[in-house]
Amino acid sequence: MRKFVLCLTAVAAMTGSASAADLATLKAPVAAVPVASWTGCYVGAGGGGAYTANDHDDRSASTPFFDRNETASGRGWFGTIQGGCDYQFSNWVVGGFADYDVMDVTSDLGFDGSFQFARRVGSQKQDRQWAVGARAGYVVLPQLLTYVSAGYTQAHWQSTDLAPGFIPLNLPGATLGGWFIGAGDEYALGLLPGLFWKTEYRYSEFDRTTVPVAYTPFAAPPTAILTTEKFREHSVRSELVYRFNWGGSATAAADPASKLYTKAPVAAAPAANWTGCYVGAGGGAAYTANDHNEYVTATGLAASGNESAGAYGWFGTVQAGCDYQFSKWLVGAFGDYDFMDVKGDIGFNGAGGRTAGSQKQDGQWAVGARAGYAMLPQLLTYVSAGYTQAHWQSADLFVPTLATPSVNMPGTTKGGWFIGAGDEYALGFLRGLFWKTEYRYSEFDRANVPVSFTPGLGGGPTGFSVTEKFREHNVRSELVYRFNWAGPVTAKY
Repeated sequence: MRKFVLCLTAVAAMTGSASAADLATLKAPVAAVPVASWTGCYVGAGGGGAYTANDHDDRSASTPFFDRNETASGRGWFGTIQGGCDYQFSNWVVGGFADYDVMDVTSDLGFDGSFQFARRVGSQKQDRQWAVGARAGYVVLPQLLTYVSAGYTQAHWQSTDLAPGFIPLNLPGATLGGWFIGAGDEYALGLLPGLFWKTEYRYSEFDRTTVPVAYTPFAAPPTAILTTEKFREHSVRSELVYRFNWGGSATAAADPASKLYTKAPVAAAPAANWTGCYVGAGGGAAYTANDHNEYVTATGLAASGNESAGAYGWFGTVQAGCDYQFSKWLVGAFGDYDFMDVKGDIGFNGAGGRTAGSQKQDGQWAVGARAGYAMLPQLLTYVSAGYTQAHWQSADLFVPTLATPSVNMPGTTKGGWFIGAGDEYALGFLRGLFWKTEYRYSEFDRANVPVSFTPGLGGGPTGFSVTEKFREHNVRSELVYRFNWAGPVTAKY
């Protein structure tokens, strides 16, 4: 609209009557207005949340016996520092970077350490990680870059003591390499020249490793236990970034309308309006952690210590909502439904022996509200919160040496709450079309789930229950269509 108004003004000035001074002004060439450049180097610091899934199984080096696969989950926080350099050509940006994370990401890992003589549980901690990589992005607006990243990463896990039991066990520490991919955006805050805010989702996958477990031989157990581990990690990081040369001249051409001069004042173009309703569809990745322990209902006696079971997968989502804008602030309400395939292998002492099986989350819905700030007419950053409910299918669990399920966990539906943060901006090539990306954390009510088992397969206790507490992290990205985008609003940017 601004370009259109300026062009009309220029046409009117050239075709209407003008004084000699006006004509002289129009004839004089005007230098192009420089466009801010992303070319240069930067440093940054911040933090985030990380969530790991460790697919592991435990076996003896001297016998064919092995435990079924289980997925242990870890979660926690990290601080990060980063440095890098970018080069811009036209609206595209390419660059390289390196970062280092100081971490406190822990999980309660359990396995059968001595040929099923005793279930062992211990806390496994990831304490650091570094990465080097490259990124490629597109400057959607002069102040906003959206990008993808990829590269090499390496992480360290501390050694872990496992208890209880007569035989002390220790899982040694490990340093594992792997790869990562990510996506994020970065934009100028406007508070200080060169100061930016960057947010990125990153998925990392590490090399599979086989770790010998140290323990004291005792009677019947085998003389060597090996644990095979495969780590995957999801992280969301947010950083303040300082760019040393922000604002330098770029090769991109300035708006031609800015070269024209006219004595007549130009009316301000109306700012775009976020007030109205919308629909959206997209997808994302979800990761859940299930803190669980098993006990005999009648006595309350624990059958095992707490363990963290992990699950990860993908989902598709549909959403609808309405917003209201006042000045640069926005409030709104929405609802969404997710079609999910989020699975993990859970294990516990179910029927006189170790059992394990796959647990799947297949659906989730949420209703909530959001509040945001239009940092630019085309860009909204916001926070969200509300109520959510999810469903987990029933799960059959097996004793490692048997093909017949020995325990069944019934399906459950659990309610809870969520909080989130994200941003949304106009894509520009179609009126009303937006791209929205959001990170969301959900926590569900703790529940006691009665389980049934097959008689004769170990003679488990009657009235056996599992206590479960689910937490979920997901990142979602959607295309959104706004029905009334760009209507007039009283706010001025």
